[in-house]
Amino acid sequence: MAGDDLVHLKNYEAEDGERVALVWWRNPETLEKWRNDPEHQDAQQLGRDKWYEFFELSVAEVVRTSSSVGPEKYPAP
Repeated sequence: MAGDDLVHLKNYEAEDGERVALVWWRNPETLEKWRNDPEHQDAQQLGRDKWYEFFELSVAEVVRTSSSVGPEKYPAP
């Protein structure tokens, strides 16, 4: 899979079945490496062909993180 490049992954599912995954990557280069990985591209195609009628992907950059706990309790690149 993503090896050490993937920092953290969280999945959520709503009562209506809608799902969202939040993925933290170490840096933009590791995200690009994953995006271009042939095994990942094959898995994407399988998902489009077999499981997903619709999907949406948004890539965002975290500008700031605030928490009521210390940084050791949440993912950081």
